[in-house]
Amino acid sequence: MAKMRIWDVPTRTFHGLLGAAVAGAWLTAGDARWLHLHVLAGTLAAALTLFRVLWGFIGGPHARFRAFLRGPRDVRAHIHDLLAGTAHRPAGHDPLAGWAMVAAMALVLLLAVTGVWVLGGEEGQGPLGGVLSVGQGIALHGPHGALSLALLCWLGLHLAGVVLASLRHGEALPLAMVTGRKRAVPGAPSSPAHRGVALLLVGAIAGGALWSARGVLAGERPYAGRALPDDPEWRSACGECHLAYPPHLLPARSWTALMDGQADHFGEDLGLEAEPAARVERFLTSHAAEREVNEAAWYVAHTTPPAETPLRVTALPWWRERHPVPDDDAGRCGDCHADAEAGTFVDGAMTRKERSSR
Repeated sequence: MAKMRIWDVPTRTFHGLLGAAVAGAWLTAGDARWLHLHVLAGTLAAALTLFRVLWGFIGGPHARFRAFLRGPRDVRAHIHDLLAGTAHRPAGHDPLAGWAMVAAMALVLLLAVTGVWVLGGEEGQGPLGGVLSVGQGIALHGPHGALSLALLCWLGLHLAGVVLASLRHGEALPLAMVTGRKRAVPGAPSSPAHRGVALLLVGAIAGGALWSARGVLAGERPYAGRALPDDPEWRSACGECHLAYPPHLLPARSWTALMDGQADHFGEDLGLEAEPAARVERFLTSHAAEREVNEAAWYVAHTTPPAETPLRVTALPWWRERHPVPDDDAGRCGDCHADAEAGTFVDGAMTRKERSSR
């Protein structure tokens, strides 16, 4: 039978690139080493979706929302015809598929919004970096993950619907999205190719991706974390024998106990005079975990039982859950954290896969 162009090139380009971006975001989720790629994939997915919203108003005849979005009565009638086996073959999306597409775009945009929120709160990066507290970012981490699962479920239903529709109408719908052509429907208009728009779309996406990844391509760490307070006396006193663990890795009560017992600091005498020791203690307690300066501090403050006063970072419940390493390797932070010397310990600076506590 004669075929006609239903899906213009920008629509097909959007469809393919969105699938790749969503797959990229899914594959890089949950592994801090690939946080920059996860953010990049999510940003591309959101940008593509915004383009598709615009194209839904100015695109080809079958790409426009008015061509396939119908009211509840038409959707119910279509479902009835599907169950009765009398549903007609549409040129583009049927009423049910049209709203399914809108649901997918809404999920992608919600994922992008919650992702920006989590990035700004937990990592102090992105448009909301420095605006949100760590707790606010962590509060939406769960919903962000739930939305990703919802999108995965939607994808399963979408694929099942495509297979069923292909069998019902005797036409390979996935192939039609690649070629843009379907069997002609009487009275349905053919879509212009709009190749120039597709080239602009690909160029803009490629340029945006390269611009976003410029730091990574130059060998820089994607996320440096919030700047932490520093003190030369603290660095001198604590960094002489080992890594100077930043104050936010222990509660204030732990630092007080450690400084009170400085004469027997794990078998060593720190030998600090009273006044320098008092200044170091003030610095440590003033910037302890309770200040919640970053994600690590938040977890230390919220997972350490109030009745406990851990004297080692490695004794923290949160630390032990995230670091399944032998005790001999516990102090080798730089093996996994590129920012160990800076003390920021942000997700984006991980160099090895870390077990998540979420």
